Amino acid sequence: MNDCAEVRPRDVGSNTAKHIIQSKPDIKIPTLEKLGLMNAIGEEVGEHKFSDVANYGTANLTHYGADSFFRTSRNNGYYSESSVDSTV
Repeated sequence: MNDCAEVRPRDVGSNTAKHIIQSKPDIKIPTLEKLGLMNAIGEEVGEHKFSDVANYGTANLTHYGADSFFRTSRNNGYYSESSVDSTV
């Protein structure tokens, strides 16, 4: 979130996946790494490296309010809101 420091200062530096990997450096997550977890995090941590075969992306929140979910009437499923253009 580009305006994190302004609107959610307590969240500056938050990165759950990165902090789990830092606290458990021996964690074995080869599939997630191959899928681009480290690429999405934006840095390599210890032995956990970027993938050169991954097709990955990240998303920003669509509005202020943290993680949010909305319910669709079509299939009664829950979907995470994001600003990703799904038409690409």
